[in-house]
Amino acid sequence: MDGFTGGTSAAAALASRTCHRIHDALEDAYGDDFLRLSNVQRAVLLKALVAHPANWPSATATLIRSTIGPKGGHHSHLKDNIRRFLGFGLVEADDAVACAADRATFWATGLLARDKIVPISVPIPTAISGQARPHALSATLAWFTPTSPGRKSYRSVRLKLLEPEEIIALRVSAEANQPDSNQTNRGTVFTRCWSGNRAPLVSRDMSIQLTVQRDPEQGAPIDEAIPYGLAVTLTMPGVVEIYEQVRQRLGVVPRARV
Repeated sequence: MDGFTGGTSAAAALASRTCHRIHDALEDAYGDDFLRLSNVQRAVLLKALVAHPANWPSATATLIRSTIGPKGGHHSHLKDNIRRFLGFGLVEADDAVACAADRATFWATGLLARDKIVPISVPIPTAISGQARPHALSATLAWFTPTSPGRKSYRSVRLKLLEPEEIIALRVSAEANQPDSNQTNRGTVFTRCWSGNRAPLVSRDMSIQLTVQRDPEQGAPIDEAIPYGLAVTLTMPGVVEIYEQVRQRLGVVPRARV
């Protein structure tokens, strides 16, 4: 007998299982290099990776938009209503666990001190250059923050990603079916997706720089460094050289399997 269920209890179980699968995949791929990370850094990285493939299904977003509106409302109001129902969207667990030949996912984790930024360089494969195909760049930043229970905004520290200047060469723009940049920064996960179908202009050894920024605290200053995890995915369906070219640029050697 088939049935459906909803609510946070079932979602927590599915998310926990996906996090276990992601951890196993990272341990299998990177071994001690991954296991030497602190428990906190591994946890915040899993937080970023499990949310990273989430997206709003177009049909569902359109239904909410047409049913609830507000009709004639500003796009941010329309997106806010969709966000109330879908959050960051549906997660494809398999996409959270593994890459594909035409998709490469990068990750980084660290600690960010007060009023600091961290630049992270993402290599762009030449295989996508000149290809007028649908393609996308997505990035998800997650962090852990001290809390201030007495304040309406209980989160003490806010991080965000700055849009890279070099993204113009990828011929992409902000994806329509996603929370806007203000809505996505209300918790401790910040995620953005840029997509397009015009041919990117990629030069040899080209990289784009994503910047993780720690905003000034709104309340009492927090001196402790904040753990963060970042996931970035570049994809162009059908261009099967992407993963291998990125792997070579990064110098990642696959672990031998016994």
